Amino acid sequence: PASHDENNQNQKLNLLVALLAAEAFDPALDVLRMLSAIDPIAYPPVFNEVCAQAGALMEPLYAPISHRPLMDGSPTTAAPPAPNKEQVAAFSKYGFPLILACGHYLSGDVELLTKLCRVMRSLLTLDAGVVPGLEEWVEKL
Repeated sequence: PASHDENNQNQKLNLLVALLAAEAFDPALDVLRMLSAIDPIAYPPVFNEVCAQAGALMEPLYAPISHRPLMDGSPTTAAPPAPNKEQVAAFSKYGFPLILACGHYLSGDVELLTKLCRVMRSLLTLDAGVVPGLEEWVEKL
């Protein structure tokens, strides 16, 4: 196995990190698929960037259901608003594939995993038409 120092010189892994950082998700997902044989998520910079980007894509879905208002002392009596279709579509197109790419390494980011569970619970309570294909993602996760 390659050492961490050798991976720092790996142009393919560093290109993947750069694509993710630039939010070029289509080519980044292609590179992730091409490199799947070498387990690119095991490289910490790739894992960290995948988690950061998945978390950023999830944030608009998570913010209305988060516990932040309770921690701030703000009273919350109203039900959180339903996510809009654009937010759900962006997360379905890129967020879910990035999370799936993490595989078992996802347990290394407990905060992202917790947010994912809360978002999934929220999305599963909506009408099926609001989140097309959600059942497929649930099965894959």
